[in-house]
Amino acid sequence: MTEPIIGDNCGFIFADGTDDCRGLASIVVRVPRGIRSKKKLFAIYADKLRFPGYFGWNWDAFEECLCDLSWIPSGRSIAIVHEDLPFGPGGVNRSIYLKLLRNSLDHWSALGGRSVKVVLPVSYLNSFSPTANAQR
Repeated sequence: MTEPIIGDNCGFIFADGTDDCRGLASIVVRVPRGIRSKKKLFAIYADKLRFPGYFGWNWDAFEECLCDLSWIPSGRSIAIVHEDLPFGPGGVNRSIYLKLLRNSLDHWSALGGRSVKVVLPVSYLNSFSPTANAQR
């Protein structure tokens, strides 16, 4: 992996060659290219982060789980590594997804005690806007 670019873009990390992120965290959630459905995205997270059985498979439940993680030992750090962003550019689901990632980063930054990182390809650095208003 090339040296990551940690910009002022709301705490997201931008890096090319995200194949080797083992050094970033003890749990790595890989979001592959081509994700176009919430169900597929949620399945990846539910599997890798072992979401509890009560996970409701909707945006509210997704955010709740990302900001809880009490079932994962507190010493375990997490990296969410994207090969590409899910859904399509300009889509509502992409906007919601990025806003929820931003909310979870803010939550864990304010709370402390758990390291959570979100890694995106460098190609998104100049066009990235996770703070856009999105309705759920």
